[in-house]
Amino acid sequence: MPTIDPTSPYQQTPDVRNTSGELGKDDFLKIFAAQLANQDPTDPSAPDYMQTMSQFSMLEQLTNLAAAQEESVHATNAALVGKTVTYLNGDGTTVTGTVQSVAFDRTDDNKGDTVTVDGVAGVPVKSLTSIR
Repeated sequence: MPTIDPTSPYQQTPDVRNTSGELGKDDFLKIFAAQLANQDPTDPSAPDYMQTMSQFSMLEQLTNLAAAQEESVHATNAALVGKTVTYLNGDGTTVTGTVQSVAFDRTDDNKGDTVTVDGVAGVPVKSLTSIR
């Protein structure tokens, strides 16, 4: 059985990859905790861990803010049900009708939410020109 020097900065750490093969915030925290546990406080060239942690905290807050903003957009679009809207269809003509339902886009392709207007599904919310 190999021995590990507890003062060595080269400790073995468990595999921190998740099933998707990408590192997430939990993985980052595991790595960060391992670095903190193995740091040498007498080494002046050691990384600034507090700066790294504050940057990670800001990144997490921005991610949470983006998610909250996305949910706010979905809630605003849900309020369109029953409203009379005008939109430009594919050939550029103006169409007016009542919103019957909203389909939320939860993908990363930025296509956006769509509505069903008088039986016509898939009308992008981005194409609405007026709401009454």
